[in-house]
Amino acid sequence: MPRFAWLICSSTSRQVHNPNDSPDFVELQSLALERAVAWGASCQRLLRTTGSNEAVETLTLASGRACLCRALSFLPGRMLAEAAAAAASEQERAALFAEVGSSVGRVSAGLQGLDHPAGDCEFPSDLCACEDVITLRRGDVVAERRPILEGFLERYRARLKPVLGRLRRSIAHNDPNDHNLVVASSGSVGVLDFGDILRTYTVADAAICMAYLLFHISPGAQPQRQ
Repeated sequence: MPRFAWLICSSTSRQVHNPNDSPDFVELQSLALERAVAWGASCQRLLRTTGSNEAVETLTLASGRACLCRALSFLPGRMLAEAAAAAASEQERAALFAEVGSSVGRVSAGLQGLDHPAGDCEFPSDLCACEDVITLRRGDVVAERRPILEGFLERYRARLKPVLGRLRRSIAHNDPNDHNLVVASSGSVGVLDFGDILRTYTVADAAICMAYLLFHISPGAQPQRQ
């Protein structure tokens, strides 16, 4: 089952959470969103009820199960995946990526110091669990490509694993991929979807974001500095 569904109108969107999402986990998403916005990040605004100032409502499904719902402002624009593909030059793409870095960095900075028990959850996307996940799922990789995976694991265990304990950990967005970043007509970049938030390596947001940006760099392209 998807983690949530969106109901969107022209200026607001309603996020209907998975019935399995606990109130604590939804609360963590709301706190993180408000902290990121307060830090200057371009994110959806959490909309509260005018009377009781509540951020979460309960929706009862036909099955009798309850879902938590939140109302958020709508961020207009197009997905980074589309904007990056439409860039007219490597220079234009580099400027876009620089804006991406600034936007994701502001979210990461805003989450520093946030502490919440719901952050100590488990997701397959957690970089802290990458070795376990890859080992568990290696059989899903076609045989001819499996040596690439084995080579990565060998290098990971030899070079990275011994120093991972020195990395700081904190609550992070954990999913700034090219379909969770929206590019406005002004060129600013908004960050969507805090649904994979958890405590992990502080550098995770930067690492995940850069990995997705690599998909949009043309083979043989020279790095462009901004």
